Amino acid sequence: MDDKELKRKMRSKRKAERNRIKKLIKNKFMENWNWGNVDFGFQLNTENKTWTVSWHKYIDFPDWFDSYAREGLENEIHIKGLAKVIYKNVSKHARTVFNNCEIKHPKKFYNLVTTFPPMWIVIPDKYEQINGEWVKVANAKIMSDEEIEEFFERNKYDKNFDEQWWRKAFEADKKNMKYFEFVGGSEFENECWRIKKWVGMRIYGAFTIPAENEFKPNYLD
Repeated sequence: MDDKELKRKMRSKRKAERNRIKKLIKNKFMENWNWGNVDFGFQLNTENKTWTVSWHKYIDFPDWFDSYAREGLENEIHIKGLAKVIYKNVSKHARTVFNNCEIKHPKKFYNLVTTFPPMWIVIPDKYEQINGEWVKVANAKIMSDEEIEEFFERNKYDKNFDEQWWRKAFEADKKNMKYFEFVGGSEFENECWRIKKWVGMRIYGAFTIPAENEFKPNYLD
C-alpha cells in the first residue's frame, strides 16, 4: 500500500469516527427532548479539543397565528417571545445533558421564514418587439381554473408532459397564495408577488462541549 492510499484510508477512518460521535451527540440531546425535531451541525477543534455544536429549529406557524408582514413584526412580543422560549429551552437542555457545556450566544438568534412564491399559476408581463422596441402588450395575471385546464389540454399529447407533477404544482401554488399578495409588474414569475404572511420561524444557536470521554475521537491525543 503506497502513502497516498494509506492517507486516504486514514482520512476515511477519521471521518467515520467523527460521524459516529456526531450521531452520539445528537442522540444524547434528543433522548429526553420533547419539543420536536432539532437540526445540528458539528465542528471539531483538535487544538482546543472541543466540539462546537450549532443547531437550528424550524417552527411552522398555524393559520390563526398573527404573522402578517409588517414593519417591526420580528420584534413584536408574540414573535420574539416565542423565539426566546425555544432558544432558552434548547440551551437549558444542552447544559443539562452535557457536562461542561458552554452556550455561545449569537447577537441574532431567529428569523422569519417564507416559502417560494407561486411560480406556475402566474402569467408574467408579456412583451413583444414592435418597430424595434420591446413593448408591453399584456399585464401579468393569475391563471384562472379554465386557463389551467387549457394548459393541460394543450400539453396532453406531449409524451414528456407529466400531468400529475403539474397538477401538484398548481395545487401547491394555490395553497401558497395565502402567504403572498399579487402585485404583477414584472416579466418574471417570482417577482410578481409580495410577502403577505410569514410561514414560520427559524431559531438557532450553538454550544461547545469538551471532546473527551465518549465524545473523544480515538485518534485525538
